[in-house]
Amino acid sequence: MQESFEFIKISTIILKRNKEVTMKKLLASLMVVTLTLTACSTGSGDKGATNSNFKTDSLVVSQDFELQKLDYVVSDKNSDATFAGNCINTLLENDRIGKLVPSLAKEWSSNDDKTVWTFKLREGVKWYTNTGEEYPKELTSADFVTSLRHSADFKSNMSWLLKGLIKGYEEYCNSKLTDEDWAKVGIKTADEHTVVYELEKPTPYFDTMTSYLIFAPIQKEFLESKGEGCKLGSPDPKKCDFGTSAVDSILYCGPYLLSKHQAKSEIELVKNENYWDKDNVSLKTIKYVYTDGSDQYEGVRGFESGIYPQANLIASWKDYDVYLEKYKKYAYLSDPNASCFGTIFNMNRKKFEHTNYAQDKTLRENTRKAVLNENFRKAYRAAFDAVAWLGSNAPEVVAKAQIRNINNFPEAGTSKNGTYFELVEQAYEKLTGKHVNLADGQYPWLSKEEALKYIEAAKKDGIVFPIHLDIPVADTRKDLVNKANSIAQSVKENTDGQIIVEPVLMDRDTLSNVAFQLGTPEEADYDISTFSGWGPDYADPKSFCDTYSAKTGNYLKNMGLGEGDKDMEIKKQVGMLEYTKLIEEADKIVADKDARYEAYAKADAFLIDKVFYLPNSQQTRGLVVSKYVPYQRVFSPYGISNVSWKGAKLQQSPVTAEEHMKAFEEWSKERSEAAK
Repeated sequence: MQESFEFIKISTIILKRNKEVTMKKLLASLMVVTLTLTACSTGSGDKGATNSNFKTDSLVVSQDFELQKLDYVVSDKNSDATFAGNCINTLLENDRIGKLVPSLAKEWSSNDDKTVWTFKLREGVKWYTNTGEEYPKELTSADFVTSLRHSADFKSNMSWLLKGLIKGYEEYCNSKLTDEDWAKVGIKTADEHTVVYELEKPTPYFDTMTSYLIFAPIQKEFLESKGEGCKLGSPDPKKCDFGTSAVDSILYCGPYLLSKHQAKSEIELVKNENYWDKDNVSLKTIKYVYTDGSDQYEGVRGFESGIYPQANLIASWKDYDVYLEKYKKYAYLSDPNASCFGTIFNMNRKKFEHTNYAQDKTLRENTRKAVLNENFRKAYRAAFDAVAWLGSNAPEVVAKAQIRNINNFPEAGTSKNGTYFELVEQAYEKLTGKHVNLADGQYPWLSKEEALKYIEAAKKDGIVFPIHLDIPVADTRKDLVNKANSIAQSVKENTDGQIIVEPVLMDRDTLSNVAFQLGTPEEADYDISTFSGWGPDYADPKSFCDTYSAKTGNYLKNMGLGEGDKDMEIKKQVGMLEYTKLIEEADKIVADKDARYEAYAKADAFLIDKVFYLPNSQQTRGLVVSKYVPYQRVFSPYGISNVSWKGAKLQQSPVTAEEHMKAFEEWSKERSEAAK
């Protein structure tokens, strides 16, 4: 699922590690942070930590993104899933230790070769309106057929996930959308409470995919009541009001109902008291309060006044040390996560409405040629100081903890030859003959000597320096401006001014439109962007690797490139065609998981070598003080568990760093036992 790095705030504490050796390393790093905080100074400690106004059954969080669309089988944006993921259930879900468990499906099975999957639905599940009124129709297997067809009719941004997976789905997407065309798609209802998926090829991880929103149900009569353009087989988005941002544009079958949506003000969820699993829903209301991010103290003030359950301690505060002293007993480092964010290169920029240099057509052409050049991209990578970039708003220990060098997630797979990240490191050494430490927590590429060497190689390729690179920045976010300026400074210094990064300030809506919510590749108005990231949709390396497929990759628009056979020369030049061959070959390996993971690791190593994308970090981590009861919320590195509030609990007093560490150890032990 595509995520916006710039708009995400830490609101939950989730762990994304499951190997014992990794746990030990993480425990050590967390302890270092705790000891560092304790050593900062001595003083009052507990003052300001507890507020009697705080309510443990109602949650208020600040958020700096907008709800755009509630059509949960069409939108792939995390900002939309944040709300829809609490209002709708999927076939399966994850529990608090990450185990895949029943949700709308009470049981599931597959045939021997994993090409046919059968899900038995729990009976008696109801649909509800946003006001809690029971809809006349119960939830049945037909609702999953409806949702799948609607996703194809409306050209879902997640349809790439299903093309080549569900039998006949891609062919239907390219057809006239008739009932006869749909009859060939591999989804059937065996009875009112049994849905069967027939796949194009063996897919052993398919059950993990069904925790993703594109597998959530839609009630047909309600859908088609929302306008003539909503009718299955006859889509017209301009005449369909299903899944807009209006609270009454969908039906609900999940733990919460969306009771209020005021744009750039407030969004409120209330507990669905008739929810089938209501006993596992503790919070009665969840209120999202919009902030533009310009006030960096807004979060901690809200925490201290009893409004917010959690606050980040931001290193760029002038009185940061004072807050460290105040909360030295409570502050801890938020856990690693499964996301990856990085630097995206616009390989075919067409739009220049927001630029600091591109009025000069010669400079514009020089930049276009440069980003297509491998030596130039490697020069940029060597000049980019990731620790300084992340450390512009965080202590060095926190900055380093955020770094990720591989475009995948640690739990993508483990073979007899090591963890997935170890496999990528091995593949990179075999590919290049160079041993590079690609583990999280450090940036192996920074070298002025290497940057200048690659610049000289790029000059021999015909690249004319200096090269200017526009990078978009939200003008109301001091922390993001600091980060952009940090990039500009390190890259300039490490290239002797031969690569000039140009921070282009713009308002938040414009930034979203030109760097995140892209309708076409032509709308991408930048040369480089650190704005977007990815989180896994299911438990397999494919979930990440496919995002840079030259045919269907989710990031093609962000790179200024079209799908399918569009922009083939550019894709070939930067290495995307060869990369696509590698991931397609890896996907053919099904029975031998070790071979599958090693084949995908080879593709990830190739991406790193060609640098047509530069992985930089995880989703924002930082020092936090929190009143969330640790490790009670549903958890998974994939699917929508990261946005669900199911299971979340609050306590009156802040969690101490010691309590959090103890809870982490107990939770980790539970996960290890469950994995045996």
